[in-house]
Amino acid sequence: MISMRTERHRTSPFPALLLEPNLANAAQLASRLQAAGFETRIEGRVDSALQAQRQSFFFALIVVADLGDKDCLATLDSLRRRSPRSWMIVATSDCDADACNAID
Repeated sequence: MISMRTERHRTSPFPALLLEPNLANAAQLASRLQAAGFETRIEGRVDSALQAQRQSFFFALIVVADLGDKDCLATLDSLRRRSPRSWMIVATSDCDADACNAID
């Protein structure tokens, strides 16, 4: 199970949930988010991310996604339904018109 939290800033009004299975990439991005004032919780699995959403409110959901994968699109839908008031930022290496329309 990949799960970690960056150092907690109790005064941060901007908690973010980062879903990225590659822990090294996630830690690098989380450190940049933390420097910008975002308390960041890293989850490497979908079930862990959904559990985190049940436990806390996140200002932003940041998801590294493969938009060509139907399971990944279902994951994005589940995350969105669980936190409809949170910003969702989707990072992907490839985004054709159909895939981009799926997250619109």
